[in-house]
Parts: sequence; C-alpha cells; structure tokens
Amino acid sequence: MLRRAGLDSPEGDAERLLLHVLRCQRADLYATPERCLDRRQRQQFARVLARRLAREPLQHILGEVDFMGLTLSVSPAVLVPRPETETLVERAVEFCRQTFPAGSLLRCLDVGTGCGNIAAALATFLPDSEVVAVDCSRAALAVAQANLRRLRLGQRVRLVHADLRQPDFIRKAGRAFSLVIANLPYVPTASLQALAPEVKDHEPLLALDGGPDGLDLYRRLIPLLAHLLSAGGAFFAEIGEGQGREMMRLLAQAGLVDIALLPDLAGKERVVIARKGREEAQ
Repeated sequence: MLRRAGLDSPEGDAERLLLHVLRCQRADLYATPERCLDRRQRQQFARVLARRLAREPLQHILGEVDFMGLTLSVSPAVLVPRPETETLVERAVEFCRQTFPAGSLLRCLDVGTGCGNIAAALATFLPDSEVVAVDCSRAALAVAQANLRRLRLGQRVRLVHADLRQPDFIRKAGRAFSLVIANLPYVPTASLQALAPEVKDHEPLLALDGGPDGLDLYRRLIPLLAHLLSAGGAFFAEIGEGQGREMMRLLAQAGLVDIALLPDLAGKERVVIARKGREEAQ
C-alpha cells in the first residue's frame, strides 16, 4: 500500500511504523518472526498506516527524529530536522574545535532554532559552549524547551523569543558570539507547491517560505553579523541549491572575510561560511 502511494521508502516506513506499534527494537522484531499482533495492535497499526498513506510525515507519526545521535521530539509546529543540516553542524563543530582553544568559553547563537536540534547538538559536541537559541515562534520554542529538558541541556542553552524582522533582535539575542549559525527558511515562494506533500501540507510555512528567491531572512540577518559576531567569529548557514553565489555576495558586501561554499554529502551546495575580521586592539 505504501509503495502504491508513491512513498520513497515503503519497506522502511512499514517497518518503523510496526516497531512504533510494538514498542520494540528492530532486532527484537526479526528475532521473533512468529509473533502475532493482538487486536489492539492491529487497530493501532491500521491507524498509523492510514496517516502515512495520507502523506503525514513519518516523524510526526512517531513523534521523534534522530539528529546526530540525539533523539528529539517534533510536532507540526517545527520543521523536521533534515540529514543535510547535520553537515552544517558538523562543519561548525569542526571549525570551533580547530579555531578556539579547549577550555575557553565559546558563545554560540542559533538563529531559527525550531525544535532545538542545532542548539542541542552544539551544546553536546562543544562542551565548553554556551548557546543562545532564538526563534520567532513560541510554539517552536516550546518544543525546543521540552527537547533540551529531556537531554539535560537546559542549563547550557538559553531560549529567546526574538524576530529578525523586528528592531529589537540584537538586544534580545545578544552580541559578541564566537559562532552564529542559522538554518533559516530558504525555499523560494514559487517553489513551495512543488514540495513533497509531507512538507507543504504538514510542516509550518513559517519555517519554509524564504521569499521570492529564498533569501529574505538572510538579507535581514547578514547586516547584523557585524554586531552579533566577536572579532574573528564565524557565521555558518544552510542554503538551497543555486543560492550560494548571492549569499557570498551578500556576505562580502557586509564586510565579512574568508567566505566559502561547502557541499553536502550529495555534492550540492549546502553550507556557506564566513568570518568577521579581527579588529585591531584599541
């Protein structure tokens, strides 16, 4: 049924739905192939199967997603974390480990935190970091707060309700960060209807629509980097295919240096990085 519905991984989805209903691990499932579902389990499986056939995201049905080894809760209030975003975080973590001395306080700003996946990963893999995670959606911040509490990272990550489109963003977010990282909406408005039903019909438009060319919010963020970043601090952002050249132009225009474009595992441009120059001592 899932295959006829045109899903990309029908076997995998069926297996994960069954594991969800049985509340067991994959090894347990295959170790007892003779196991029969009882009436309640069959009914529950039918319900979750119907939801997946209606193209509801598998992660919404399961209620959670794995991101860099961290189990995170998700809901229709937040964008489901993608594997491509792991590339963004891995590159940022690698940069910080190579650039900043171990034991020194590393202040990080996660702009558009959503379910808190990036903030949680930074706090986990950069143990000397202090993370501020901002979002304009209170519903998203509630999901992020629950995730951070469950991962016991609430003392390491401060959640802030702030909107890039408002003049008080810097006052709320803070200044002098060693790292500013962002995965802002970057889908061009005209491309929204071409997205998979799981995305366009079930994920928040606020987290998808990036305006005419997908870079509206980045155009608001980039001019603020001069105030948000400390001297020598770095900016990392996730972008869509075909947006690299314009992003690099915007960053150069804002006075940032060492601008580079990095591919994801599929070879598509995905991460843009830049640094604020080191200011001379006063």
